[in-house]
Amino acid sequence: MTQHARLQPPDSPHRFRWRSRFRLPTAREIGLGTIALLLGVAGGLAYAWLLAPVPETDTEPHQLHRLARAEYMVAIILRWAADDDDGAAWNALASLQLGDDVAAAVAELACALVERGYTESGSGFRAIQQVVRFYQSAGASGCADALNLPAVAPALVRITAVPDAPLATATPSGTALPAPPSTTRAFQLTRLETHCDPTTAGLIIVFVQEPNALGIPGQRLRASWEGGASDFVTGLHPERDPGYADFAMQPGERYRIELPGQAPPSTALNARSCLSRGRTLLRSYLLTYRPAK
Repeated sequence: MTQHARLQPPDSPHRFRWRSRFRLPTAREIGLGTIALLLGVAGGLAYAWLLAPVPETDTEPHQLHRLARAEYMVAIILRWAADDDDGAAWNALASLQLGDDVAAAVAELACALVERGYTESGSGFRAIQQVVRFYQSAGASGCADALNLPAVAPALVRITAVPDAPLATATPSGTALPAPPSTTRAFQLTRLETHCDPTTAGLIIVFVQEPNALGIPGQRLRASWEGGASDFVTGLHPERDPGYADFAMQPGERYRIELPGQAPPSTALNARSCLSRGRTLLRSYLLTYRPAK
């Protein structure tokens, strides 16, 4: 019998060793890549923020930052105080999406303004005065009622965190005031002007000066009107002038200014409206007192 050759299985496939064309980056290459990435991001941000910033457009009032919304509300109410347009004021406040009780939100705004020190300046005091008048006219109440600002509704809620320092404007009679430097000198009114300026609207501004125009701090003044009077004092705003003082008027009232025992009451100062660049404002007065000759 013929012996056939044993068939051999085909050779096994060659085993190729696969070698990657890629390798892991070194630490140096990783560091350089990270630096390049950071430089690219920084350059892009610098271009977008500084060289070619995209102007913000179509921003809704309710999208403003919390502090910006507060300032926006103050601006709305100050405009309301000037034009007495209730509809425009309520519509503008509604655009802030303050909730169902807009008047309560305005009352909370007044409290926040007190906490932020608005009462420490004459303009801030007048702003709070109008905010309080606005929410009280809507039947609301808030912690700023304790300031006893002129308003259309009685105070319902009181707070204890009211600054003890004298306010920059009207101070109720009987409140302790800095003693004047002299109570025997006689003064006379040397200057009386009226202005229609939005920066001083509704103010009686008084300067008490030496003959050389240097301001006299601590000089007691009195504003009187039908049925009331209030004392205020110079020197609470030394950054303006040591002899500076101001008093906030209410529309429709007639005021007289005097230095008790040192200068007689002035002529009547009527808190009437005026027109400035199409805006209706409350006029202001400027009075200067100097020692009588």
